[in-house]
Amino acid sequence: MTCSTKIFPLSSLLSLLLLCSATRSEIIFEQGSLRGFLADTCQGCAYENLISHMTEGIARVNYNIYNPLDIQSAGFGNYQDIPLGIEGDQLLATWRTLFDLLIHHEWESADSMLENELSDFPYELVHLQDDELSTEFYLLREQLDANYFDFNVVENILDDEIGSFNHSWGVYVYAVNPVYPRITVQVVHPNDDYIAPYTAIDMFLTLGAGQLFFTTAGREVLWSGVIYTNAASLSDPSRNERHVFQMAHEATTDYFIDEVPGVNPLMIQVHSYDTRNRNFSSAIVTAGYVDRRYSLPIFDWSGVLGGLIDRTEWIVQPENVIGNSHPVTLPEFYGTWSETPLIVYDEDHNPHPIPNPRDLVGYSQSNQLRYREDEMNMCTDHEWLIHIECDELPNCIEDSTEYNFYSGAGFPVSWRNFETIVDYYHPMVENLRASLDTISVFIDEGLSTAPTNFRVDRVIENRAYLLWNRGGDPYFESYRIYYDTASGISTQSPCITADELANLCWQLTDRAAILDLLYDQDYYFALSASDQFGHESDLTPVVMAHTENTPRLLTPVGGELWDYRIPNLVQWTGDGYEAGVWIDVNRDYPHGEWDVLAGGLADDGQEMVVVGDPLSEHCRIRVRTEDMQISAISPGDFSIISVLGYLQIKLVELPGDPIYFWNAGSLECPDNAELTIQLSNPGYAPIIVAAPALVFGDHFSLENECLTERILPPLTTDSCSLSVSFTETSYGIYRDTLQILTDAINAQNNLLSLPLVAERTITVPAPDIVLQPEGTAIRISWDPVTESIQGCPIAATYRVWYYHDEWANRYHLGDITDTTYVHEGILNLVSKLFYEVHIVSIE
Repeated sequence: MTCSTKIFPLSSLLSLLLLCSATRSEIIFEQGSLRGFLADTCQGCAYENLISHMTEGIARVNYNIYNPLDIQSAGFGNYQDIPLGIEGDQLLATWRTLFDLLIHHEWESADSMLENELSDFPYELVHLQDDELSTEFYLLREQLDANYFDFNVVENILDDEIGSFNHSWGVYVYAVNPVYPRITVQVVHPNDDYIAPYTAIDMFLTLGAGQLFFTTAGREVLWSGVIYTNAASLSDPSRNERHVFQMAHEATTDYFIDEVPGVNPLMIQVHSYDTRNRNFSSAIVTAGYVDRRYSLPIFDWSGVLGGLIDRTEWIVQPENVIGNSHPVTLPEFYGTWSETPLIVYDEDHNPHPIPNPRDLVGYSQSNQLRYREDEMNMCTDHEWLIHIECDELPNCIEDSTEYNFYSGAGFPVSWRNFETIVDYYHPMVENLRASLDTISVFIDEGLSTAPTNFRVDRVIENRAYLLWNRGGDPYFESYRIYYDTASGISTQSPCITADELANLCWQLTDRAAILDLLYDQDYYFALSASDQFGHESDLTPVVMAHTENTPRLLTPVGGELWDYRIPNLVQWTGDGYEAGVWIDVNRDYPHGEWDVLAGGLADDGQEMVVVGDPLSEHCRIRVRTEDMQISAISPGDFSIISVLGYLQIKLVELPGDPIYFWNAGSLECPDNAELTIQLSNPGYAPIIVAAPALVFGDHFSLENECLTERILPPLTTDSCSLSVSFTETSYGIYRDTLQILTDAINAQNNLLSLPLVAERTITVPAPDIVLQPEGTAIRISWDPVTESIQGCPIAATYRVWYYHDEWANRYHLGDITDTTYVHEGILNLVSKLFYEVHIVSIE
């Protein structure tokens, strides 16, 4: 194997170890430090300080905030995207097979794959003997390419870096004898979440986790589309599922779910965030975007074992540890995102809620978060995911910048620069380890305690509402509600569990509604709690509820076909409506509105009503008093039909809504919209449908792709497409009406109408402002905005504002088409100013 030659400064060569490997004949053996290989020096490794070699990219300046000590650049390294199609699919499948071997610790077979099926890729398997930790690891890593060179700060030769990656698919570390094989620590944003790799390394080693996965490319290296957003990143595996990193995650997750009985995986994904304008706690610990009902090891609702948050001491860090002038308490250290507030206690046993912001809870569509999430048993499984966001400059650090805080250890940047912040977050890691150590011990003693104060809150019609004070058990599984119409309740009585009421598996549940009981009947209830090991608590004392003798709908019962033009019979029990009866219909139960069919009727138990159109298959009838104090709803859906031909029209883009909006100019500047019209004949006779036409046509033109005329058979649905274009060149909201000629019985003068509303808009980006003092004046300048966000050509007029502080009134300086404005004499008046430039009109 040969290396290309490149001349570097002597100081840069001092940091260059072995950047090219000879052809393998067996697994590479190295003796050194895993921490050193990843983040410092490693004398026995082919290269060291892997974090400093990661591929970098800048798509939008200051869109993400990067390590102030390692200046981000574009072109240091490369990310190789895996293409769509069969070839890319086969490549991903091959990598997936490799990770299957690695999670099974089949090292020789994995190395053989690298030498054969994956020989075209510069990846190698390394057996690392870590003398510092007296343990062993296997590393799947990419070889460095020495042709990449990064100056960082040009004046500082100590931060120059030689060598980066051509594929940047990540580095994957497997512990040979882990304490917790099921735990995988992941870092998916190692560049802009720049303290996350160091925190993750500490977490991996402290926990004794099984796997440590780093992606090795910043998320701005490669993306799709024209304008970069984090969601468009291709080099970020949380956004791009066609990524080698995702294959490693899936192989690991599948292994523990499918092959290790009774063990679920635990992925700990470590991130970091820049404070900017957010005043959040130091560490935001969640179970991801979709899970707000935490369990162990994050938090123990039973108060018996303790999760990483509730077992942490009230004073997490004493004063003057990292420049903090006061001790850091639990609510300052932790934040979360929980359906129920997490309560912790100070040294005097006073309760305090953990801050609960709706932010930094993980990307909702993360590929790692969503993989097999629907298989997690929310009743019995402890967490599969812990998402952690660490503040890069915690609020308790005063009078410092990120650069000053992290630069004290000098250059080149390594683990030493981040040792202080890692120590700051270490109590979180230690308490996570303590929680894992506690719950890893199988407890088969039956810790479930019976709920207390079980009672009937109220009875409404045939529904009983129950309340209780919850029990406590770290291995809680479900509440069980026993019931019967006789008073002798036991564990042999009929039982309602989480299979019928999902909330019963949530330990904090303290109420339940028991529906569909018999009317005018005594019911008896008792409650217990069960755990995951089959233990059940004692039953609570029995309580009794008597359901009401409430009127009920007898007809319709569901399944009927009512012709919309013909009177149909409504029947109800004839008591309880002394003030008169009102009859309503809902055509989309339970989501639709109730429309009055008849009112002020005698309460004689029956009435003939005409339901009218439109037709529907999800209809209910309601009988009620005028003031809604008493009401009854039919128990099942019935259908409103027509025995003749009937035409229903809707736009597929907005089902059920006859008004169509589109923003011409917002998606690559179109001035037209494709309309797919769905034509339905729910009637029992064929109808003729002609081509749609516009009534006015002043603002829109119509390209009709629908057939000139068609026959729509009974009980069928068809569709056709129209292209509607703007004839106007200005911007605003326009209206017209689409008419369709038909012989359907519901047409007015053989015509049905469909209103159209469209808004023609063009979105524009905000200009970036540069301020330059000139004597007592300030020159405000910005780049011209010549295109919309989607690339539409525009000519802009700009409005310039200024104000004295963030909360003061704004002052209007002027509207100009130029891109420079000089604010004369202002520096004689004030010492602090803010400026804004808005686009107020475009052509």
